Amino acid sequence: MFVHLTSSFSPRKSYDVCIVGTGPAGMTLALKLRAAGLSVFLAEGGEMEYSDDSQENYLGKVVGDPYFDLDVARLRYFGGTSNHWGGMCRPLEDRDFEGKKVSPITEWPIRKQDLDPFLPEAREVLEISENPPDTPFDADGNLRRVHFVFSPPVRFAEKYEEQIANDSGLDTCLNCNATAIDYRDGRIASVHFENYLGHSIDVSAKAFVLACGGIENSRLLLHWNRKLNKILGGGDTVGRYWMEHPTQTVGGVVFCEGFQLPDDHVSTPYSRHRLYLAPSSDFIEKNNILNCRVRLDRLPGESCEAPSWIKSLLGLEPKRQVEMNWVRTSSEQEPVESNRVALGEEKDRFGIPRPVLHWRRSELDRKTFRSVALAIGKYFAGGQVGRLKLDDWVLSEELKFSCDGGGHCPGGYHHTGGTRMAHSSASGVVDPNCRVFGTKNLYVAGSSVFPSAGYCNPTMSIVQISLRLGDHLAAILTKTANLDGVRQPKRETAAATE
Repeated sequence: MFVHLTSSFSPRKSYDVCIVGTGPAGMTLALKLRAAGLSVFLAEGGEMEYSDDSQENYLGKVVGDPYFDLDVARLRYFGGTSNHWGGMCRPLEDRDFEGKKVSPITEWPIRKQDLDPFLPEAREVLEISENPPDTPFDADGNLRRVHFVFSPPVRFAEKYEEQIANDSGLDTCLNCNATAIDYRDGRIASVHFENYLGHSIDVSAKAFVLACGGIENSRLLLHWNRKLNKILGGGDTVGRYWMEHPTQTVGGVVFCEGFQLPDDHVSTPYSRHRLYLAPSSDFIEKNNILNCRVRLDRLPGESCEAPSWIKSLLGLEPKRQVEMNWVRTSSEQEPVESNRVALGEEKDRFGIPRPVLHWRRSELDRKTFRSVALAIGKYFAGGQVGRLKLDDWVLSEELKFSCDGGGHCPGGYHHTGGTRMAHSSASGVVDPNCRVFGTKNLYVAGSSVFPSAGYCNPTMSIVQISLRLGDHLAAILTKTANLDGVRQPKRETAAATE
């Protein structure tokens, strides 16, 4: 049911799980736990709809390369950033979980097969079909055609509002902002929440989950760590290795007479013809790059008078108009320790320091999409399919990035990393089950746990990881009384033996 944090609201004495955040990660996890019969407290800092009071808490500063304003790149009300999600879906690939030769730190402590069992359930949540299989694109085996599917898109707030409203075992509290924790002997005993009028509550639970997004998860851990001597996460890794999907228009392409961009298997929200290409694993390793996808994008009705040399090369009639196609890339970003979420001097209304995002793209980031784009250009030219022209900044010897040409730039609003998953606190913040190092009952859900992000939009993988975490917590909380994962023998009772 829905409640508001007011002077008259009193939470239960204790819940099985307390979740902070109502976006795709938090809401998916809450409903998964409820299906297992666990009691859940779900906290949302905002209201049911957008409000300036709530959104103002997302103000922050960016240091480094130009980036979106932090209060624009995310939403802070019921449903979270799913309220402006575009719906593009594809699960992470096998190669995304493996360490790459050029950047071994891209390796995950789990593999794709650990998330695959949750694909059918994730598709139900997102209301999508199965992604068609990849197909080879060139004879050299350098390129493959890849496919995305599109959610309606699902607005989590709209889809699950009625279900949550009618669930007495799920207290979804609005205007409920996590500000402090009570940490005792490796466990979180309670979380302190406040509203915008000065009212507050303390919520106790067996387990706690941060599901606040790819910036706020780090921000809260950093804030709480200031009083705990960096116990949470086990060291200085909290906030580090923050990533986006560097996204930019890198050039244009014209095609030979009669060539048509193939229609994708589903219509896109923009009714465009699109072709998505990605490098093979062999190409990635041979060229010492990361993963990437290139989108060839035609806008109906957009054409221009081609230069005479292009007409000659492509066998076009002297006065024929040609359709111009954008070449856009979205690629995996190199996990770099200096790219991080930090705390600034300015504080929000609850006394929590605002985030400072340190973010720069590297030469490897540019080399990745440049290498793949050049391979596509070589294929087009060699087969007399067309001609691709990359913008000057892509080929420059200087490390340059440009947002000219339209499209999302400099990223896809895909906030990943900062609380990365690892085998130990030496290289990460959470373990393979998303438990925060240095604690026995604090977990993190969402893309902030990604050690690397491939090129796929993160929402589908976020849902998979949340479902997996739900299974893990349900197994612990329903079968044992020990959050360390050591099973205790069941006690026989009269009811159990009847």
